[in-house]
Parts: sequence; structure tokens; C-alpha cells
Amino acid sequence: EEAMRDELTGQMRETVARQFSEIKSAHDRVKHLRDAAKKG
Repeated sequence: EEAMRDELTGQMRETVARQFSEIKSAHDRVKHLRDAAKKG
């Protein structure tokens, strides 16, 4: 998130935004799987 607040040039900003989105999606998936495992 911090990198998204920095002044970045076009392609760098796109790369950071894409990576941020992918990491957030993976994090959300892990949380979902963890919660599903807790429910049994």
C-alpha cells in the first residue's frame, strides 16, 4: 500500500498496482480457506 502512495512513473505504477491486486487476492483467498477450515 505504501508503494501505491509513492510517485511512480506509468509502467512502474501499473506493475505495482497489478502486484498489489494479485497479493490482495491471494491474501483474501487464504483467509477464506482458513475460515472454511475452522468451520470444519
